[in-house]
Amino acid sequence: MATTIFPETNDSVTEAAWQGLNNAIAAGGAWTTEGFDVTDGGGVVADVAAGEALVNGYWISSDATQNVTLTDNATNYLWLEPDGTLTDNTSGTNPGNALLLAVIVTSSGSISSITRDVNVTSGPYIYIRKAAPESVTSSTTLQDDDDLTVALEPGLYRATFALEVTADASGGIKVALATTTTNSVLEGSVYFSNGGTYNWLSAFGASAGITNVFANYPVLIEAMFALADAGTVKLQWSQNASNATATTLEAGSMMFVERIN
Repeated sequence: MATTIFPETNDSVTEAAWQGLNNAIAAGGAWTTEGFDVTDGGGVVADVAAGEALVNGYWISSDATQNVTLTDNATNYLWLEPDGTLTDNTSGTNPGNALLLAVIVTSSGSISSITRDVNVTSGPYIYIRKAAPESVTSSTTLQDDDDLTVALEPGLYRATFALEVTADASGGIKVALATTTTNSVLEGSVYFSNGGTYNWLSAFGASAGITNVFANYPVLIEAMFALADAGTVKLQWSQNASNATATTLEAGSMMFVERIN
């Protein structure tokens, strides 16, 4: 088994290395991955398949399966670091511009579940994927999403939220972006797929909603915002009209944040 890292000290740029790096950059900016699938290796061992990834500017190519021994009776976070090392922890804390490959739950000497996650904080990019569905019933009060929240430093940012919603046509969904910072500015829009409806978000806390929603209904939020100080930016949502049938934000909904300056 060999793991290749590019660049390293005294590297020369070969044609093959340049082509591989170019392909990775074209596919995913500062981070991307192909392969590195995580499977149950027996007991509390995770098998990580061969793959290629661009992590924090380093192109990593692994040509064989690797094994990682996990902590038993715990939720393990499996990371691919920029030097090609596979590490795991139970805190969920990024060890440093690493790619989160999977969240793995162990119990009584075996693996209970593996969630292919790929939440990323790498250079100016942050990608967060909602791991499990979340529901709200009989409420129009905006509440913080359990997953789609991020801590940011002062600066100018661009954000995209791609949401998958299931709701009763009478309940629908209402969305907003919120922040804990002061003196912050936001301009954005929400796209509801029914009839191609756009709604303007003129500030943090401003909301937009729709009631005529169905299963696996797509909602897209695009926003630019400036933070004068450090704080948290988060998605908030609720039902647009109170209804006893739950409105659910499905697993796989995601946020992508890019720092511009």
